[in-house]
Amino acid sequence: MNNEYLQQNESPAYWWYAYGPFPPGLGNMPHGGRVVAAYRELAGWDAARLGAELGVKERQVYNIEGSPSLPEPFARRELLVKVLNIPPALMGMIVLSHIPGQGLSLTSLGEMSALSPSAIDAYEGVLTLAWEAYYTSSAQRSASTVTLWQRYLHNSLGTVGGIAQDQVRALLCRFNQLSGTIARDRLDFDAALSCAGESLTLAEHLNNAELVASSLHRRARAYVEMGRYDLAVADLERALPFARRSRDPLRCYVLICLSEALSLLYPGNEQVEKRCLNLLDEVGRAVRASRSQILAGDGSYTRVDLPGLYMIRADVLRRYHHLNDAQNALLIVRGNLPRNFTRWQGNLLVADALLCYAQGDYTGACDLALEGLSFVDETRSSSTRVKIERLYSNLVQQVPRNGNVNALGKRLYQKGDEL
Repeated sequence: MNNEYLQQNESPAYWWYAYGPFPPGLGNMPHGGRVVAAYRELAGWDAARLGAELGVKERQVYNIEGSPSLPEPFARRELLVKVLNIPPALMGMIVLSHIPGQGLSLTSLGEMSALSPSAIDAYEGVLTLAWEAYYTSSAQRSASTVTLWQRYLHNSLGTVGGIAQDQVRALLCRFNQLSGTIARDRLDFDAALSCAGESLTLAEHLNNAELVASSLHRRARAYVEMGRYDLAVADLERALPFARRSRDPLRCYVLICLSEALSLLYPGNEQVEKRCLNLLDEVGRAVRASRSQILAGDGSYTRVDLPGLYMIRADVLRRYHHLNDAQNALLIVRGNLPRNFTRWQGNLLVADALLCYAQGDYTGACDLALEGLSFVDETRSSSTRVKIERLYSNLVQQVPRNGNVNALGKRLYQKGDEL
């Protein structure tokens, strides 16, 4: 998919945003050609195959995909909906009924029932504030608000129809992802997986590539925290073709997560190591190609920048025992990490502590872990605390009588009941 337009237009200003971030075409409709091209690519078809389905030459397919207007005649649009699984509304049609043995009964789209821009702005405002809280402090503070809006959207599904119903589905999908991330951070994996599963069901109903990719990514993150790296890799491999049809921030975040999960599942495999680093190199090229060297603003609330990329790269390098390279990667993180990213400041300290442990510097590991606990107190991140607990357990096995290790244990469990 051509991302040039999509990278510059990040807000859900159009009614079709529920299905995908397509540029506008004619008459309050999305760009018809871009819609056809996107779903053809998502199906894995080339232009020749689509031409054969439509009974036209390959050249005519490219003409259709280059036109901002909806394909004509009506029968062609009807066929495109059926063979490419395009949501009918994107082709200016509505579903009247499902006729047994004949499939969908379609007709031209009349007056559309859609949410007002002010209603969408309200939902987007809540999402923005909650995700900002997650990255800069603690999303737990906004958890009750997120749950309230999540329930309201769920109840609204039965009270609206037409385009508005799919808009609500798309918003609910994204609120479920946020709610699942908050649950994952407090180690409530049942809730995290439930939210991710509901999010995926909604995304698949909409056939929205970006929502499918982000839903699978959020579930994979929960599997990583659970230590189910096999399930995480399976979800991320499944997400990959959808992510490659998505805008750069989400695409790159899926690549990063896949590299991390593969390195955890196959820590001694040289072929997997090469793939992990190649995936991260692909992300690096995309980040450096952007003017700000930050990939963000695609509606998925994923942010990819050099600090985040090199923090994961350091972890991958450490797992494959390239300790000097890992240390150099963390130096890049330290020099570029924004101070207000409290959660990432804590993650950096933990990454440094784990690297010190791998290098045999147990005192340094303890000192960094102790400093990291102050950020755990601030962000109330249970997942980060678990990493420090695992490090402490390893330190106890290596140097059980070390005073620094004892100090870490005292600090760790003295504060434990407060989290």
